[in-house]
Amino acid sequence: MTAREALQYSLNLPAVEVLDRLGPSRFTAVLAAAGVGLRLPEPAAEPGLAVALGGAGITLADLVTLYTALSNGGEVAPLRYRPDDPTTPHMAPPGTAIFGPLAAWYVNDILAEAPPPPGVLPAETRRGRQLAFKTGTSYGYRDFWAVGYDSEVTIGVWVGRPDGTPMPGRSGRLTAAPVLFKIADLLGSPASKTDAPPPAGALLVGRHGLPLRLQRLDPDQPARAESSASTPMIVYPLDGAQLEWRGEEVPLEAIGGKRPFRWLIDGIPLPPGLPRRPIYWQPEGIGFSQLTVIDADGRSARSTVRLAR
Repeated sequence: MTAREALQYSLNLPAVEVLDRLGPSRFTAVLAAAGVGLRLPEPAAEPGLAVALGGAGITLADLVTLYTALSNGGEVAPLRYRPDDPTTPHMAPPGTAIFGPLAAWYVNDILAEAPPPPGVLPAETRRGRQLAFKTGTSYGYRDFWAVGYDSEVTIGVWVGRPDGTPMPGRSGRLTAAPVLFKIADLLGSPASKTDAPPPAGALLVGRHGLPLRLQRLDPDQPARAESSASTPMIVYPLDGAQLEWRGEEVPLEAIGGKRPFRWLIDGIPLPPGLPRRPIYWQPEGIGFSQLTVIDADGRSARSTVRLAR
């Protein structure tokens, strides 16, 4: 799996693996230098790998402040809620960098091509803003985030319950991202569309054109066969998930493999959908179901999910 796929689909294991290499304490120290302090369950405790999966608290304003760095060459910027507002107080001095302009450009290039959530048309069809965006779900299904940005605005959306009660089966992609795109459409198209050129040193090559140490997170391990790397994988709903279901259709998403995909629910095929568009499943009731996706070469993946009220 590529870093691009892992980031666009908010996959957990790659995020934990990268944080393990970087070090949770080093990661939180960089955020603290930018004026953003994460709220840990035990204030005196050392941060752990759960930080990669939402196992720490952060305010919506702080989260949006961090995302301003992606459209600002890696440097955080004070927030303005309206163009003519004074900037909000910020603990970090102006120009504090949390990463370099090259890293910011790479992330922007990935997130600008993230597939829209189910039910949201591409920006070209909506004639709206072309947002780079990211979603997330906090530990315990308590918070659902979506943050999107372009050269003019950064938009943050939080969805959850005021008392912190978990909402199993929800996610930032399905719950917060549609609100994000509605807000972007209300703001209208940007005044100017400027695509920043790649910075010096950017590698504009395919995966196999990269230097060996950039092709894999652990280049010392033998590479898997291409057929294994291209096996389809179900990214929603994940195997073992419990979904809170109220009678609505459930979107199905898979990556990898060779399209077109065929989906089966408990061995019964679903009608084929349009290429590159989400497939929806209308469950008949609560309980366990087995989902199967089969790609054009016959490779398959399965997940077992439980629908509950």
